[in-house]
Amino acid sequence: DAAPMPATDIQEAPGRGMEARFDGRRARLGRADWVAEIAAGGADASGPAFAFEGGPVTGFALSETLRPGAVETIGALQAGGLDIEILSGDGVEPVARMAAALGLSQARPGCSPADKTARLDRLRTEGRHTLMIGDGLNDVAALASAHVSMAPASATEVGRNAADFVFTRGRLDAVVTAHRIALGAARLVRSNFGLAILYNCVAIPLAVAGLVTPLIAALAMSGSSILVVANSLRLNRTPAASKTRAPGAKLSEAAA
Repeated sequence: DAAPMPATDIQEAPGRGMEARFDGRRARLGRADWVAEIAAGGADASGPAFAFEGGPVTGFALSETLRPGAVETIGALQAGGLDIEILSGDGVEPVARMAAALGLSQARPGCSPADKTARLDRLRTEGRHTLMIGDGLNDVAALASAHVSMAPASATEVGRNAADFVFTRGRLDAVVTAHRIALGAARLVRSNFGLAILYNCVAIPLAVAGLVTPLIAALAMSGSSILVVANSLRLNRTPAASKTRAPGAKLSEAAA
């Protein structure tokens, strides 16, 4: 077995990888194009790579696995009127394979953390509301920048802290459920405002005219509160997300 080599001057390049020195010789581990900057020759690897300064590039072959329920989740969200795209730091080929498996036509490979944030900012200037889903360290800035963000419990701790929602299971079904509840809650808030306006339009003129006794006013106020609460309980019967429409929404998912 080879003896471990002590590393010095360890530095992190956000969105690229790690750099250190071994016996005074610089080495990099991370994105192949970044590693190739200090290596001899180019880099054919599409995934992560390693190289000593002036030495050859060693690539690592990685395979991607879709999360359980990913295909069904994407289908349900698309049926709900959402535009979906992948923002990934991976290479062109693996991202293309994932996009094909999910039936997505919009995928952006080779994204750095700044690229993901810039894409979300661009969508915001277009008046779009974005939902960002990510679990990696490079997704943290985008999770914090999105209008709403979600991360699985298996995500990095800093990623979970940056997300607005954390779902405990590995499946992506929680995304569809959250979308369904959000749409239902928005409808109920609007209807409750309507009920409150209608109540005040009727009750205030009657009270000013002296046609409402204190007892009737107390009963009417209590009744209006009960009505609003009962209306809110309808959220439990909100239809499935696949039957809802949300024109103008944008969902950006970070695959890596």
